[in-house]
Amino acid sequence: MGVPVLAAVVLAPLLGCTLSFNAPPAPEAVSTSGGTETPPPAGDETSANELVADGGDDKLAEPAEKASPAPRGAIAAGLIQSASLNISCEISNDRASCSILDRAYGSRDCPDRLFSATIDEVAAPACGQEFLGQVGDPVTTLHDGMSVASDTFACTASGSGITCWNQYNGHGFTISEDAYSPF
Repeated sequence: MGVPVLAAVVLAPLLGCTLSFNAPPAPEAVSTSGGTETPPPAGDETSANELVADGGDDKLAEPAEKASPAPRGAIAAGLIQSASLNISCEISNDRASCSILDRAYGSRDCPDRLFSATIDEVAAPACGQEFLGQVGDPVTTLHDGMSVASDTFACTASGSGITCWNQYNGHGFTISEDAYSPF
């Protein structure tokens, strides 16, 4: 508090004066499932999406930007297969995973009949797992250039293979008759 303001506060009652300060209105409280939040004062650099809820560590954050979004026109499908019927993939918001039957690289990576790969945060072989869906599941056949996407993952058919990736970090894999290539 500066000297002139301090002097006014001390002298005003002695002189029979009253002081009035026009403070900005208090921010409105916002009710959330985790408690009540108060927006930051005007001029604060914190955005409304970065507030911490009272009594907890919950943060409201803006959704992350997709590093490698699905192509326009990508459709939603949980189970896909290549046009050759050699590759099948399951795609969800948790991961994208594929299995291939006939492949030139044999069983050096996985000794199982099917070679499988999966992507969540990073791509990796998924030896011993099969991503063929369940009997009666609807299957979408991807022809060259077609894509499917969930909120997090996407897959595109090209040539004799399918490429699947995490849209947020760009990591993924390509699986085809000739090779398995993580990226």
